[in-house]
Amino acid sequence: MDSSVKLGEDVKIGAYSVVEPDVTIGDGTIIGNHVTISSNTKIGSDCQIFHSASIGAVPQDLKYDDETAKYFTQHLSVQSLKI
Repeated sequence: MDSSVKLGEDVKIGAYSVVEPDVTIGDGTIIGNHVTISSNTKIGSDCQIFHSASIGAVPQDLKYDDETAKYFTQHLSVQSLKI
């Protein structure tokens, strides 16, 4: 894991997961097995990401046009994040 990754307290990361540089993961978050978390992603506290998920990557939707990204925080509230 890159030295720029910021992990909160009691974060659990499953086997074969990849956490790229410049990622922040909040306290108590659980990352399942085989998860990829792309650079410049922020994950709040007490989140759970299930196995084989890809978080923070550019979506495959053809309508995507480099819009403002969104990220999930505790209790699944969505907040805007200007990149």
